Amino acid sequence: RRSQRHGGHGSRLGSMWRRAPAGMVFGTDFSGGRLLSPDGKPVTLEGSASINAADNYMATTGAVTDQGTVADSSDLSFTDGAGTDRAFSVSCWVYLTALPSAGNRAGVIKKGTKQGSTTWEYDCWAQFQDTTIGPALAIRHSNAAASLLRYSPPLSAGQWYHLAFLYDGGEVIGGLKIYQGGVRVDATSGGAGAYTGMSDTATPLNLGTSSLGGTNPSLNGRTDDIRIFNYELTAAQVLRIFNEGRQ
Repeated sequence: RRSQRHGGHGSRLGSMWRRAPAGMVFGTDFSGGRLLSPDGKPVTLEGSASINAADNYMATTGAVTDQGTVADSSDLSFTDGAGTDRAFSVSCWVYLTALPSAGNRAGVIKKGTKQGSTTWEYDCWAQFQDTTIGPALAIRHSNAAASLLRYSPPLSAGQWYHLAFLYDGGEVIGGLKIYQGGVRVDATSGGAGAYTGMSDTATPLNLGTSSLGGTNPSLNGRTDDIRIFNYELTAAQVLRIFNEGRQ
């Protein structure tokens, strides 16, 4: 149950979402089966993705077609497409029912086309393979095949985690940050090519999957309390969101 995770926050967050905090460009906590962001962006479920309306989360089985999809919107892209990025932050709660198999990822949130494509802007995942790489944030210039990547130690299955993925818009690896449970955890960098800013693509926002990840990039687990902001959260703000979710 959600109360076993962090105290059950549906009613308090429900009223907060209706007021749409400043700078939040997307969000849903799935309260009562809600599939609508405060600003009216609907989530379309695909594959076997479903909403648990009693405990308020989205469940995906790990099938390659499982995801929630939000139509492309200009405020979900954080770049001018010509070499100037803007800051953004992604906050969510994630539960891994099972770890991904070798060569695959447990995707959380991405802005891009279906898995296996090189057309994407940003990609957040919870785990790569079973024990190799934990939560990660990648940003990409699709045409130049250049990207920046920052990742952290692996997670375990069978428990809820609060994750926050932050980018300051500065187009350097040091501008990517990852928090777990209100604490910064990113420790390793990666990427490819000479990064010159994200592409601005006409692609949807997808929940519970990744643009990367072998034959199956989908999360076998649950996601909840998803928030995307058009600025970089401070460490104090990340901690506050984490603590809100535990009350």
